[in-house]
Amino acid sequence: MAIKVGGTEVINNARQLSNIASVDSTTVAALNTAGVGGGGAYELIQKQTISSSVSNITFTNTTAPQEQLLLLFNGVKLSGQSYIRLNYQDSSGNNLTGGSYGGVYNVTAHYNDVASSHGVSTENNSQNFINLTQGANIIGGFGYNAHFFIFEWSGSGAKPHLSGRGLYRFGSNTTSFINNMIAANYASSGATPARIYIYSGSNFTSGEIYLYKLV
Repeated sequence: MAIKVGGTEVINNARQLSNIASVDSTTVAALNTAGVGGGGAYELIQKQTISSSVSNITFTNTTAPQEQLLLLFNGVKLSGQSYIRLNYQDSSGNNLTGGSYGGVYNVTAHYNDVASSHGVSTENNSQNFINLTQGANIIGGFGYNAHFFIFEWSGSGAKPHLSGRGLYRFGSNTTSFINNMIAANYASSGATPARIYIYSGSNFTSGEIYLYKLV
């Protein structure tokens, strides 16, 4: 026998829910805990649209219950030839670099230059930043497109691992194209990363940067 509420059927004769207008957050959490609904999707935390010249971009809301983030760059352009770098910050907005935090980033990178068909590997331990364009700078005015997964993000004492790749031009010739793969881990025993700070030696002029969390 079907069940109705206010004349609207909410459970049909096949014992299926129907015409449910909404579900509160407590129910959603309980269903997810029970494994209902699949999960494994990414949910947008914040989109940063670059519409004017800025020197840096910060993501302050980085809560990720599943401890995994996805950072996407879409057509990000610079005012001149330069790098794009990333630092983690503590909850007060201080860059986690050297000094009292020690050597904090272990980075390895490999890039392929389409123009001359060669690959170059670089490995630099204990850097004070993660250079997302390690190996060759971006030419100003050309888009930078990239995706980076950040694992083990949440929790006291977390030491996140970043892995991904960027695609961009590094010369005025249309065949001067870089496929850059980066992997880095945060190796400090100091403050726990809480924010993501992205900056360049030139200003950002256009494009979008998205931050997602696994749900």
